[in-house]
Amino acid sequence: MLSSASHGSDSRANAVPSPLQRLRRLSPRDLFLYLSTYGEARRIAGRIDPAAIAELDRRFGKADPAPGYSKYLDVPYWIHAKLRRVHALGLNGPPRRRILDLGTGTGYFPYLAKLYGNDAVGLDMAGNDFYDAMLALLGVERHAWTITPYTKLPELGRFDLVTAFQICFDQMQDAGAWGVPEWDFFRRDVADHLLAPGGRMVLELNVPPSPAVARYFAESGATVRGLVISSTGSRPEPHR
Repeated sequence: MLSSASHGSDSRANAVPSPLQRLRRLSPRDLFLYLSTYGEARRIAGRIDPAAIAELDRRFGKADPAPGYSKYLDVPYWIHAKLRRVHALGLNGPPRRRILDLGTGTGYFPYLAKLYGNDAVGLDMAGNDFYDAMLALLGVERHAWTITPYTKLPELGRFDLVTAFQICFDQMQDAGAWGVPEWDFFRRDVADHLLAPGGRMVLELNVPPSPAVARYFAESGATVRGLVISSTGSRPEPHR
């Protein structure tokens, strides 16, 4: 039986919260963004074929472990969640950017980025029929790759923005979460081989970074706010 535990950056997200739970979690700024994008998200969600979504739910909704993939088939919720990211990152207007979304999972984020005129592609593990079907439905290009410690990412050209949301690739099965050495290698690889001059990387972790990892990113010039780390594409200084 298919498992949703090891594929995609969204695969460790909690079950979809209720509308009231969503609103209670938001800061005033995020609440404004939530309300201002609500109608737009509903209109976009309405473009996605409900019959195709129902068929995907029939095929994959009960995958192990519970709740399987059904949570990703709440199209209005995920479109709204990813649309807020598009707006927060300024991707809903010019200039056109080239974007790489690591651990793209279902592909909702690059789908929306493309909808607003950007060139967006995903990267994620191969071999998951559900994600393959979702990406095909949304028309998102995905490069098959497994992100592992101390392994360079594929040469895909240069991007104005590299993103990774609800990251799970930093969780090593037998050795815990990535530490400073693993993140240092990853950051340097992205900066050296994927980011265009002036580009940036935005990471959203599933669990708060350790104090050492947070300090490492902050000392490298990144902004660290809770689970989110944002850095520019300037070449990293040697790590000591």
